[in-house]
Amino acid sequence: MNAQLSNEKAKNKKLTNLYNTLSENTIKLEKEIEELKLKMQQRPKISPSNSSNNDIIMLYKKIYNLNEALKRYPVILEKNEKLISIIFESSDQTMHYSMICKNTDTISVLQKRLYKEYPDFIDSDNIFLSKGNAINRNKSFESYKIKNGDIIVVNKRED
Repeated sequence: MNAQLSNEKAKNKKLTNLYNTLSENTIKLEKEIEELKLKMQQRPKISPSNSSNNDIIMLYKKIYNLNEALKRYPVILEKNEKLISIIFESSDQTMHYSMICKNTDTISVLQKRLYKEYPDFIDSDNIFLSKGNAINRNKSFESYKIKNGDIIVVNKRED
C-alpha cells in the first residue's frame, strides 16, 4: 500500500508541475494577445466610413491615369538608367534613323527595331562604329560612353 501511495504522490507531483507550466504559458499567451490587441488599436484604420467617396474616386483616377501613361511609355527606368536618343547612320547614306533607348541597352537589343525600319540591312554582316571604334553588340552604350545624340555608323559588309 505504501508503494501505491508513493506512486500516486509522484503522479500528483507531475500533474501539479504540468498544471503550473500550463498556467504560466497561458498567462504569457494572454499577455501577448493583449499586446497585439493594443497594437491593432494603435494602427490607423482605413475604412469607407472615415474616408470620403471623393478621395477613393480620386485615387482610382490617379491609378487609371498612371496605367494609361505606362501604356504610352512602356519603358521602365531602373536606378541609374536614362533615356537617350541614338542616331544610326549608314556609311552609304541610305540609313539615317534616330532611336530612343536606355543608356544600358545594347546594339543586339536594338537591331530588331532598326532592321524593321531598314530591312535591306538584315542580310548583310553589319559593323557598328561609334567615334571610330567598333562596338561589341552585347556591350552597353554606357560602357562605350555613348550618350544622348551620338551617332552610330552602320557599315554594311558584303562578301
